[in-house]
Amino acid sequence: MPNSNQIDAIAKTMTGFSAPGEIDAGYTYFGQFVSHEIVPATHPPAGTTRVATPVLDLDSLYGTPAEMPTHLNDAGQFPIGENFTDGPDDLPRVGGVAQIPEPRNDDNVIIAQLHLFLRRFHNFTLQQGLATDALQARSLVTKVFQLLTVEDFLRQVLAPVVFDSYFRFDRRWLDFDPAKIPREFSHAAFRFGHSMVRASYDGFPLTPDAPLATLMKPRTNLDSALVLDWTKFFGWPKAERDPLVDAQEGGRIDPFITAAMGRIPGNSGAPFVDIVAINLQVAADIQMPLGTQYVRQILERANGPAIQQALALGTVPTMQYFPGPALVDAAVAVDDLPLWPYILLEAMHASLGRHLGVLGSMICAEVIRNAIVAAPDSIYQQGWRSIDEVLASLGPLGERLQAERGKRARADFTTRTFCMRHLISLVNDEP
Repeated sequence: MPNSNQIDAIAKTMTGFSAPGEIDAGYTYFGQFVSHEIVPATHPPAGTTRVATPVLDLDSLYGTPAEMPTHLNDAGQFPIGENFTDGPDDLPRVGGVAQIPEPRNDDNVIIAQLHLFLRRFHNFTLQQGLATDALQARSLVTKVFQLLTVEDFLRQVLAPVVFDSYFRFDRRWLDFDPAKIPREFSHAAFRFGHSMVRASYDGFPLTPDAPLATLMKPRTNLDSALVLDWTKFFGWPKAERDPLVDAQEGGRIDPFITAAMGRIPGNSGAPFVDIVAINLQVAADIQMPLGTQYVRQILERANGPAIQQALALGTVPTMQYFPGPALVDAAVAVDDLPLWPYILLEAMHASLGRHLGVLGSMICAEVIRNAIVAAPDSIYQQGWRSIDEVLASLGPLGERLQAERGKRARADFTTRTFCMRHLISLVNDEP
């Protein structure tokens, strides 16, 4: 295990720099929503009763089936904009605290508004006659979210060979227990999203270039100046980006975290939180295996040769892409890297940070695959169906979404043919 000086050197080197990537900024918070769905909170806010389960069934939005009616009005819809505050439409709040099943979805104004958008989507299915009641609406919303998770989010962040193995050929490799969230996911691999956080964001018409600290003020009424424009966070999946018209990009998947993540406001008046320091210290406390060590453990399993042959899993060869004098002074080598920064470095070696490498992709794919398969309402039916097949199973809603795909199709789009922008366009009635 690395010593304290090495951990300090790793933390120092990781903090303070964030390069732009190629994935739209909204997916950073889409991933955070997925995490809050299936990963229990390490330190739940006071009064929290929800315990996240490793099932992607949107209980962070609806609560359990028994709790669901308490969040809906008599029409089976989520109350929105019914005089909760004197400001813009917002989540229902008491004393500034959002009355939603998952309090972490109010940790910042972006994820809070993503939660609000999904409430609007539920209401849309009922208002448009696409669902007959709240339970059917929940089923439809859940399946669309699962489809977006696979075909939009994971298609971008996973190594293509791993995406195809899991979500085209339905091949599992790690045999994680579906009833648990493995620590390799919650404390390492899925924290790749921290590297995608920007120091500031456009897309708030009344607050240009809003700094992260402004957006990380949790559990307060939504400020009119911070109502976001979704088109600046989720763009169309074009192969070539045009920075003048496309949505802003999130950070690159690499070992560097913006310095703003070291000054996250704590809950209930607590001091600022340093995300990098906390992630590394927790990994040391729970004795998480180091990155190189973990790869070797996988390759020593009975199916190790098959994994190596099918996915080309191997150890990261050098510290290239992770330079820093502090690392040199502390004699930090690749074999000393905790699993989290190792996976971030692997992404740079694999694709210059465009997506995760094989190890990070395997961990994320397996856990989220298990979470969708375990859901009572699931797009998985004895295998993974195509986008066309899933949408065809959703009745009139699927027809409407298919129409959005058709009218937006362009020759310069990528193979990612169903995305958040299609849903936003439908719900927000974009021309």
